[in-house]
Amino acid sequence: MNHEDFMKYEEKKGHGTYMLPFAVYGTLIPNNGTFFPAHWHDEIEVIYAREGHCIYYVNFKPYDLYEGEVLIIPPGVIHSFEQSGTERFIGNSSVFSLNMVNNSTVDVCSSKYFMPLFNNEIVLQIHMKNGEEHTENIRKIVGKFQECYYDKADCYEIQLKIYLLEFFKYLFENKLYENSGKKSSLIKMSDKTKVIITYIEEHFIDKITLDDLAKLTNQSVYNLSHSFKYCTGQSPMEYINQYRLSVAAKKLESTDEPVINIATDTGFNNVSYFNRAFKNKFQMTPTQYRRFGHNI
Repeated sequence: MNHEDFMKYEEKKGHGTYMLPFAVYGTLIPNNGTFFPAHWHDEIEVIYAREGHCIYYVNFKPYDLYEGEVLIIPPGVIHSFEQSGTERFIGNSSVFSLNMVNNSTVDVCSSKYFMPLFNNEIVLQIHMKNGEEHTENIRKIVGKFQECYYDKADCYEIQLKIYLLEFFKYLFENKLYENSGKKSSLIKMSDKTKVIITYIEEHFIDKITLDDLAKLTNQSVYNLSHSFKYCTGQSPMEYINQYRLSVAAKKLESTDEPVINIATDTGFNNVSYFNRAFKNKFQMTPTQYRRFGHNI
């Protein structure tokens, strides 16, 4: 897949629309950065690795994702990804609401399959590895609904729903799921981490301290730091820094604001520190990134 083919999957931003809650995103490492911080959303996410290798962290566990493999991230689960060494990676992520396949009125399909999935009572097999029995069939179905979304032929909305139903039918038919066995302590830890992540996303411009986050989740600074790193692989302050830099990169791509303004607007009070941190993450200065970095 060349860069032009890859970029076509980035035409839509946001997780689709109210009427069609489905979108496909492109991931290109290292051009889009070498690390994407931990986050979560109510939609299910299906990643198709088109080229290379990277590492995803899903529900506290690392997964090495290689070309041709598929990763399924359940709704509401904390996840992140990072570059593996210096390897390049190209992937397409389909992010969609289960409302795409689940009826608004309760029927047998809803009660038997989709509601248990939405409520995390069952967990789909997360990693479809090369060489495993079902990987090729899953890869073909995922490829079909991603191409359907991009091509947007006549009646593609109906065809997209058909492919998604085919996807879930295959998973359930072949019992590629298990009953949820998460411990209550891990659920509580994950829920507190979600609260912190949401707070950071809403207040990243402001000064945020560990004491602020500890009070927010009614825990000690020590417990906060331990549980947050367990869930995300980063300390809270590392996560805040990475999130601010990701927002800054988007501003550099989409606006003509001076670098010093972008640094201030993303929570950096020292532009020299911002420049050093940005170069450490993206391997180029903010000015270089704006000029050509994200289009390499």
